[in-house]
Amino acid sequence: FPFQAKYLLMMLESLVLYFVVPVVVIVMLGGVTSFLFGPGAPGDIVTSASSGFERIASSPPDVACVSPSEDNNMQSYAWGRYRGGIPNPNVQAGAFRLKQWHYMSVTTPTHMVAAAIINLQYVGNAWVYIIDLKDPGTIHEFRTMPPLGSGITMADSSVNGTSQWRSGDNHITFTESGGTWKVEFNVVTKKEHKHVGAATSSTPSSSSDDHATTHVVGTMQATAGQDETFSVLYPLDYPSQRAAYTHKGAGLRATGDITFGTDKVSLDGGLSCMDWTRSQALRETKWKWCSFSCQGESEKGSQARIGINISAHVYADTENMAWVEGVGYPLGDVTFAIPGPEDKEAKWKIFSTATTTTTKTQDQAHITLDFQPTSAKEEHVNVLVIKDDFIQASGLYSGKLELPDGRVYTIHNAAGVGEEHTALW
Repeated sequence: FPFQAKYLLMMLESLVLYFVVPVVVIVMLGGVTSFLFGPGAPGDIVTSASSGFERIASSPPDVACVSPSEDNNMQSYAWGRYRGGIPNPNVQAGAFRLKQWHYMSVTTPTHMVAAAIINLQYVGNAWVYIIDLKDPGTIHEFRTMPPLGSGITMADSSVNGTSQWRSGDNHITFTESGGTWKVEFNVVTKKEHKHVGAATSSTPSSSSDDHATTHVVGTMQATAGQDETFSVLYPLDYPSQRAAYTHKGAGLRATGDITFGTDKVSLDGGLSCMDWTRSQALRETKWKWCSFSCQGESEKGSQARIGINISAHVYADTENMAWVEGVGYPLGDVTFAIPGPEDKEAKWKIFSTATTTTTKTQDQAHITLDFQPTSAKEEHVNVLVIKDDFIQASGLYSGKLELPDGRVYTIHNAAGVGEEHTALW
C-alpha cells in the first residue's frame, strides 16, 4: 500500500503540474486579455433586423449612448448613419478597450500632407508626413509611439474639442469647431525612400540627403460649410455590447501652409479628407480602407470636387460614401482585390459589388477604381498578447464614379491612401 500510495501521489503531482496548472494559467490569461481587450472572436454578423440599425441618414442625436452604465446595455445606443457628427459620441469601454484616432489629409496638385493622432491605451501613435507628388515614392515623415499614450489627449467630440500630442515644443494639435477641422504641427521629419510601383516619376537614389531631417511647421484646415459629412454609430457584434463611432468627410475645401526648412508650401485650394473614430474595438480587428479627394471630370468636361471613403470588414457597407460637390452618396458593398505582400507594385482593384441597376438600391452610387501604390509605410508588431500588421500605401487612383441619377465622373491619377490592417489588440 505505501508503494502504491507513493506512485499515486506522484501521478497526482504530475497531473497538477502538467495539466491543471497550465489550464489555470491559460484561463487566467484569457480572463485578463478578455477583461483588458475584450472577446477574442467576433460575434454574429450585425444586420438591421438584429440590431435595429438605421441605414437612412438623418440628423444626429445629441448623444451616442442615452443611458450609459457599467453593463453597457445595447439598447441604449442610438445606432444609425447620420448627416453630421454626434456632439457627444460617448462610446463606453473598459480599461485598454477604447481605441481612438483623428486623421486628416490635404491634397493639392503638387503635394499630399497627412497627420494623425492615435490612442490605443497601451500605446499611442502620432505622425505627420509630406509627399511631393513630383517624387511620390519619397516621404518626409515624423512619427512617435509613446508608451501608454503618454503626451496624448483626445477630444470627447468629433465636432468640438482638441486632440493633441505634445513633447516639449514638438506637437501635433487637432481642433474641431463649428464644421471646421484644423491641424497645427511643429515637428522634425526624416526623409525616407519608400518607392513601390511603376507610377513613380523618379527612382530611389543614394544621395547624401537620404534620411535627412527637416524642421517643419504647418497648419492645414478643412471646412465643411454646406458640404455634408457623415457619422456612423455601429454595433460591432451582436448580441455583444460593443459600439463604434466614426465621423468622416472627404472632398472638403482646404487651406493652409507649411514651412518646410527654408521652403514654404501653400495648401490653399486643396481638398481634404477627415476621419474621427472612437471605438470599443473587437479583440481581433481587420479592415481595408480607401480614402482620397480630387477634381473629377464629368462626361461634359466640367470639373467637380470628389471625395471617397470606402472600407471593408468593420462597418459592413455603412461608411462607404462618395461626395460630389459636397453631396454624399452611399456606395453600398464594395470589394477590395489587393495583391499579396510579395507583389507590392501591383495595382489594387476596388469596385462596387452591386454592378447592375437590379442589384443597386435607388440611392446608391457605383464605383470602379484602380489604385497604383507609389510608396508604403508598414508596421509589424507581435508582442505577447498584442499583434499588429499594418500597411498604408500612398498612391494614385483612377476610375469611374456613377451617381444614382446617371451622371458619370472620371477620376485620373488622384493622390490618396489605401490601407490594410490586421490587429490583435
